[in-house]
Order: sequence, then structure tokens, then C-alpha cells
Amino acid sequence: MISNYDQELARLIQSLYPNDYVHASFLPKPHHGSGPIKAIVIGADPTFFQDGINGTVDKVFGLEQPDSQFFRGVLTNLEQIDLSLDTIYVQNPVKNYFTTETSQNKIWSKCASLWLENLKRELDEKFDRSVPMFVTAEIILKVVVFREYLKGIKNPDIYHRNIIFSPKQNYFGRKVIPLFRHFNYQLSAWPDYADFIKEQL
Repeated sequence: MISNYDQELARLIQSLYPNDYVHASFLPKPHHGSGPIKAIVIGADPTFFQDGINGTVDKVFGLEQPDSQFFRGVLTNLEQIDLSLDTIYVQNPVKNYFTTETSQNKIWSKCASLWLENLKRELDEKFDRSVPMFVTAEIILKVVVFREYLKGIKNPDIYHRNIIFSPKQNYFGRKVIPLFRHFNYQLSAWPDYADFIKEQL
């Protein structure tokens, strides 16, 4: 169920960025696994295109279909660390659609900053803060983790040096673990990092 907070914030973003916002009759629902939840997985926003037209999904990452093409790479990584769709909660920090995909969206970080408090409230209502958070892209990491803890760190450093971010280093007060969906960071190519993550769960 979409909260009143989410609906109000979507309307606010529509008023602030009318040329970038795409109206939809509903916002995607989160995915809530059927078993004990061992981790939270955070995407970016639900925007995608079919034949040049904005598409919509019922759940984040299109997870109304368990074999969703949008989540396939993430799920492959999760399986490397013994997680599954049954043991994760999946949500986007930005819940509305845009006219451009995340990597090309110049206002994404500003909108994400507006949405963060809603997501923090949602997660704290559902899960103890001992449940860690995986972030699936660098752009998300940059709004979740406080800037001073990212200075001088590049994506390969995270995987080479087994870097995660403690609760005091990020907005959500949880352990934040980078788990990028980009093919360069598939965990099958980073076994030491995969083993390190397993120790955190």
C-alpha cells in the first residue's frame, strides 16, 4: 500500500519538476519476501521505456514477475551470497516515474534527497536497523552515504578493499553494502568481496 506521505511527495515533485515528472495512476509497490527478511535492496526509481514510451510496473523492478529482466543481474548477485527473493525487501528511494532514465536524469539526486525521509520511515517501521541495506548503483550510494565517507573512493576500491559503510556513516543508520548491478561488478568475478559480504549478514 502506498502511504499518504508518498502520494504527497509525488505531487510535490510533480509541481517542482513538471517537465521531468511522469504521472502514473499508481506508484510501484515494494517487494516483500515471504521468509525472514535478511537484507533490504535499494534500486533507484521505476523509470523505463518500451518502444520509446514510459512503461509502468506493479512492483519495483517489475517483480510482480519473479524472473523480471530488470532484476536479473541483482538477483544473480544475491544468489552468490545465499539470498533469494524470499529473504529480501526491495524498494526504490524515488518512487515516481521520470521522462529520462536515472543515468541521464539531472534532477535525480535532488529528488532522491526529498524522498529519503519517507524511505527511512518506511524501513524503520518494518525492520530493525540490524537488517543491512544493499545499494545497486553508485548514484544511490552518493545520496545514501554522507559525502565525507566517500571522498577518494572509487567503485573498484570498494570491491578490492572490501568497503562497506557503518550505520553512523549514512542517512539510514544501517549497515550499507554496495552491490552494484553493473556487469563489471557481478559478484562471480569478486569472490573475496562476496565472502566478505556473507560475513556481514
